[in-house]
Amino acid sequence: MSREVSSAKRAIYLMVATLFSVIYIYIYINIPNSLLSDRANYILYASDVDYFLNRYDGYDLFFNEPIFLYLNKFASNFMDATSIPVFFVFINTFVMMLLLLKQSKNLTFFFLGLAFIIVFPYLFQAQLTAVRQTLATSLFLLAFFYFKNHWKVLACLILCSFIHSVFFLITFFYF
Repeated sequence: MSREVSSAKRAIYLMVATLFSVIYIYIYINIPNSLLSDRANYILYASDVDYFLNRYDGYDLFFNEPIFLYLNKFASNFMDATSIPVFFVFINTFVMMLLLLKQSKNLTFFFLGLAFIIVFPYLFQAQLTAVRQTLATSLFLLAFFYFKNHWKVLACLILCSFIHSVFFLITFFYF
C-alpha cells in the first residue's frame, strides 16, 4: 500500500472518529442534571466547597478526597455550581474518546469501542454519575497509556487516591 493511500485512510479515520467523538461528548454534557441521581451531591460540593473543606481538620481532609474538593473550589471561580459537574463529565468523556481514538487502529475498532461504551451500563453510569471516580480513572488511564515509567504511573495513582479514595486500594495492588 502506498504511503499516500495510507495517509488518506488515516486522515479519513481521524475525521470520522473525531466527528463521532464530538457528537458523543456533546450528547453527554447536555444530559440535564435533574435526570441524574448523584448530580445533586456534586452540585452541593460545588456550591458550598468551603463548608466541606472546613468540615475536615488535620488528617481527616487528607483521606476525604481533598484534590477533588480543591478542583471544585478552583472551578467555582469560573462557573456556577450546576456547571461544574457538567465540566467534569466533559473531561471524562473527552479523555475516554481521546483514548479510544488513539488506541483504535481503524474505524471498525473505533466503532466497536464506541458501541461498547454506549451499551455497557457501567460505562454510562461511570461517566455521568460517578463523576469523582471517573475523573480519577481518567487521570490514571492517561498516565497508564502515556507514561512508560511505572513509578510515574504509581505516583499518578497516589494522586488519584486524593480525588477518589478507592484508588488507595488500586495503588496498593498496582504496587
